[in-house]
Amino acid sequence: MSDTEPVDPIASRANKPVSKKGLHHKMAKALLSLLPWRIVKQLNELHAGLDRHEQIIAQSRIKEEAAFEARVKADKRFDAVEAHLHSVHAELQGAEREIQRLQADRIPPVEHRLGAVEENLERQVEELARIRGAVVPAAVGRIDALIDRLTRQIEENASLLERVAAREPLPLPSSEGVSEENLAEAMTEVHADLFRKLRGSESEIQHRLRPYLDLLKDAAPVLDLGCGRGELLLLLREAGVSSRGVEHDPATAAAARRRGLQVVEGDLIDAIHTESDGSLGSVTAIHVFEHLSTRQLVLTLNEARRILRPGGVILIESPNPNTLRVGANEFWLDPTHIRPLPAETLRLFLVAAGFVVDRVELLHPFPDDQRLEAALGLEVDSGQPLDERLREVIQKLDEHLNGPRDFSIIAHKPSENDPSSVPTDKREFAS
Repeated sequence: MSDTEPVDPIASRANKPVSKKGLHHKMAKALLSLLPWRIVKQLNELHAGLDRHEQIIAQSRIKEEAAFEARVKADKRFDAVEAHLHSVHAELQGAEREIQRLQADRIPPVEHRLGAVEENLERQVEELARIRGAVVPAAVGRIDALIDRLTRQIEENASLLERVAAREPLPLPSSEGVSEENLAEAMTEVHADLFRKLRGSESEIQHRLRPYLDLLKDAAPVLDLGCGRGELLLLLREAGVSSRGVEHDPATAAAARRRGLQVVEGDLIDAIHTESDGSLGSVTAIHVFEHLSTRQLVLTLNEARRILRPGGVILIESPNPNTLRVGANEFWLDPTHIRPLPAETLRLFLVAAGFVVDRVELLHPFPDDQRLEAALGLEVDSGQPLDERLREVIQKLDEHLNGPRDFSIIAHKPSENDPSSVPTDKREFAS
């Protein structure tokens, strides 16, 4: 064959030697083409199972990582709780030490004080037993005697007032040789000293009289009987209320005039007799009527009604003899006092004179520290029936012994059209 002869490509590929690798590939390809369809399906299922297995492994890995993170967080919380427990334990130990210290420092003094209180309580119980057995019965006996004496006086005054209501002549003593009037004349030289000692300071008296201003502001002009140093007149002048006074003691009247007050010196009845009918809006008598005899009291009330205009006010204040400490002791410290004048008696005198009584008020009680319960050092509050009864007895005794020191009566002169006129007063007086 020559070099120019054409070569057949097919024959040349068939005659070309085949490599081992290529042969295996061709054989595998030929075998695959010859496998049945079931084997192919099993292979596909196997691949799918491998995929699911990988997914399960991935999910397990995620869960393990989440569990690990949860454990880490739990460990951190546990560490925090443990630290807090250590802190609480330390605080409890400190509190226990403080309690032990307090027990050592405080309990012995408290026990000592409790022992002292028990001893004092025993002494109080003994004193209370003594008071129950001796003091209270003696005090009750004295109170009963004083009440009987006061009852007799009230009955005598009631009998006298019944005669006044019936317009019967009263057994009035003549002015000649009356011991009370002679005493008043004999007391002229020492009256100023007695006045300062017994009446009280000017500031105290003004404090007591100030509540009357509201009443008297609308009842001018005011005539103050027995005006003394002029405490009420000074209050009225400051309030712009027209007022004047009457005082029988020359030195006291002169002292009041030096203060620029309009004060007339002289007898109350003589001074009031010079006033015109219906010319005044109010008449005041502060601690005056207990210095008058019954005749003078009746005349003064009648004259007061004459000089007041219809609706005019009469204001009276006097010691309260129903309080036995006043009626049996303090009233008689002033030798110019003639006799105690109970509010009930004075009220009846006012009604008999033609006044309408508006109100009666009890004034100026004794301080609490002067009452029996404080004076005896009693603290009865155990709730026992005997203790409650003792408290009631002591309170009742205080009502009679240490009640209000004074009383006031406010009345007015009725007008013709006043529904509370004289007939009503007479019915009230008779009752």
